[in-house]
Amino acid sequence: MISFDITSLFTNVPVDETISIITNILKDTDLPTGYIACVNHCLTTGYFLWRGEYYLQVNGVAMGSPLAPVVANIYMEWFEGQALASAPVRPRHWWRYVDDVFAIVNREHVAEFVGHLNSVHGSIQFTTEEEREGMLPFLDVLVRREENGRLSHTVYQSKLGEGDISEAARLLFSSDVVTPYSSETFGALKKNFKWRKYNNLAGSYIFEPFGVELLGPWGPSALKLCKNILKHMVIS
Repeated sequence: MISFDITSLFTNVPVDETISIITNILKDTDLPTGYIACVNHCLTTGYFLWRGEYYLQVNGVAMGSPLAPVVANIYMEWFEGQALASAPVRPRHWWRYVDDVFAIVNREHVAEFVGHLNSVHGSIQFTTEEEREGMLPFLDVLVRREENGRLSHTVYQSKLGEGDISEAARLLFSSDVVTPYSSETFGALKKNFKWRKYNNLAGSYIFEPFGVELLGPWGPSALKLCKNILKHMVIS
């Protein structure tokens, strides 16, 4: 078992090639041709503001755009079709979810297969993680290879040891690390208080990091989620 992850897929989707792929797909449908012009406009006019200056995003698709995951999926469907068809060694199984892939590849051919994937397009590069002791985490699932060859699964939770927590706290609350949240969102909590709280936690605690998109159509729901979580946080 092996998992593949594409490095920064959204910001590396080749826009011109993707527009061409979408154009060819729409030609075989009865959808209005105006859709092609709309897609082209959305993918080639990604302006954003940074420190008072306006920029045009020339590579990839805009993070947070409702069109981004659809476009990325369309391109990856085309990409994996090309990659698997031309692979010198085909994986026994290949399942993809956006930019994460779970596959079963013979150990002897892993390096050759990865090299092939990374040669298909310069912008699309894969990293890998192989199974250890018959287990492989994939997304939020821990896949196990049983002695009889069958696969089983359970919920995957990453555990941090006490030393890991201390190091995470040092990096998170170090004065050298500047985040846009430190002065506004967490200003009421003193840094030394946070340090003690994290540094004294037992190694049996399980931390589940999560992220929410505060821009785009899901923004209001994400903000509401954050506020509800904050209501249930207790500081002792």
